Amino acid sequence: MQNVADRVYTAFKNFFEKRARFPRNKQLRKYYSLTYPQSGFKVNPEKGLYLSGIGYIRIFIHRPIPGIIKRLTIKYEARQWYAIFIADKENPEKQNIEMIQESRIRAIDLGIEKFVTLDNEESIEYPRFLRG
Repeated sequence: MQNVADRVYTAFKNFFEKRARFPRNKQLRKYYSLTYPQSGFKVNPEKGLYLSGIGYIRIFIHRPIPGIIKRLTIKYEARQWYAIFIADKENPEKQNIEMIQESRIRAIDLGIEKFVTLDNEESIEYPRFLRG
């Protein structure tokens, strides 16, 4: 129920901005995904994945989830159920442009007259594949 209002809002917004047709009532069996945007789920390595309203389900975690889980989407695709986690890293590594050594910075300019002009003023002509 947490994400249904968002889906209805988006459907009507797209209709009024003429990007989609009028939203139809969807039957319950036609939903192929459900989203837990903030809460209602818990990952327990011993018991599995807990979903509110459903309970514990078995899950195979093939790699560790970095950071704090912000959103969970359960999706039915190709006769399989998948859990998609969106996580926020605890300490994102930001790289400042001043910290990059000048010798590592490279530039390429894609142009109209020349195919590529490199930062050392070298130019490459357009490839002529079909001309002899």
